[in-house]
Amino acid sequence: LERAVHLAQAHTLQAHETELIGALHTTFTQGILAAVPQWEAMIPKYYATQPDVLAFASIMLRQIVRTDEESESVKVMLEAALELHPDHIGLGHYYTHVMEVREDFVDGKVVAERMATLAPNAPHLTHMPGHIYFLEGDYAKTIQTFEGARRQEEGYHARTGIPYNANQNYFHNLHYLAVAYSEMGEKDKALEAAQRYANLSLRQATPLDGNALMILYEGRILPALVHLRFREYDAAAKHLAFWLQHPSLATDHPLVRAYLSTLQTYCKGMAAIEQGDPALAQRHYEQMDQLIHDYERQALTIPQNAEFELVNQVYDQMSLARLQLRGWLDNLDPAQTFDSTAWDEALALEQLLPYDEPPRLMYPVGESLLHLQLWRGDPQAVEAAAKLALAYRPNSPIIQRALSHEINNKL
Repeated sequence: LERAVHLAQAHTLQAHETELIGALHTTFTQGILAAVPQWEAMIPKYYATQPDVLAFASIMLRQIVRTDEESESVKVMLEAALELHPDHIGLGHYYTHVMEVREDFVDGKVVAERMATLAPNAPHLTHMPGHIYFLEGDYAKTIQTFEGARRQEEGYHARTGIPYNANQNYFHNLHYLAVAYSEMGEKDKALEAAQRYANLSLRQATPLDGNALMILYEGRILPALVHLRFREYDAAAKHLAFWLQHPSLATDHPLVRAYLSTLQTYCKGMAAIEQGDPALAQRHYEQMDQLIHDYERQALTIPQNAEFELVNQVYDQMSLARLQLRGWLDNLDPAQTFDSTAWDEALALEQLLPYDEPPRLMYPVGESLLHLQLWRGDPQAVEAAAKLALAYRPNSPIIQRALSHEINNKL
């Protein structure tokens, strides 16, 4: 970008090219918030004549959009531009991304499917309808879509010899498949996809590039999260122990180690509960609490870069795990009045998590609460927890299966 700025000063460019270079330069040197006025100014100016600029602007602004109201102007401009340029793949691609963060996300499905048809050999575009299918709760179609994109990626790597760890879209496909297969209750297939992601080697890059950060903070832990979804706490802890002992984490990446250690302690705490040892579970909770405080101190030393964002994301995950373990410990005796304190805090934090694709959480907080209420044998509370979980994962077979277990017990 620095070179582009210098070249732009030395050559005569069209106005939109100069403005695009300037906005990108601001974005990557000062951050997206500083560049917002530049991106916003370009949208009405160029939507009819320069669809490439609008495509860039929309995906940049999407990074800060959190509500339908905030995204409405971008949505309207994209739709107007798509009427003029219906086959513009960039517009359709980013329109899908803008729509998936909105409550009316399903309106983006037709465009996403059209882009996949227009670019049938581009796996990032052929997988885009899967984003919408997942939100709809059509997990079988989600899997079909991402498996198709995965096959395309594997063919590409076989032809070119480019390593898999150079392709973030391949990671993305595997991550979606792990979540979608687990949603269907297909543990073995979820683990296969997750393990492929976890086993990707790190490229030698200093500082760490985005690919390495994804592998470290998303990939390495993913099989453990699948095991947790299926309440296999010992298996999850064993997977985490493998990576904690792995040479690639021996001295480097202390925050990754802290993250894995914290989740491993959560697994041990939940295993102790299932084994009928609440005292041991309490000790693991206290250890987990200390690990998170240590993580907080280490995180303060990280510069505000791409890793800093991931550090904050996994902090939320660790905090939710701690609250859920506390929520179990507070409510192990069905004869005692239910204490919702930790669960209320966890559910409130879950609501604050920004949209992510795939979801940052392998399973919603309500699903963990559902299993606790099954443990306590409270049918009404089970149904209430299932409702909370299904709000995040509509039509989820694994959640519905847990709910039907309670219904069958009542019959």
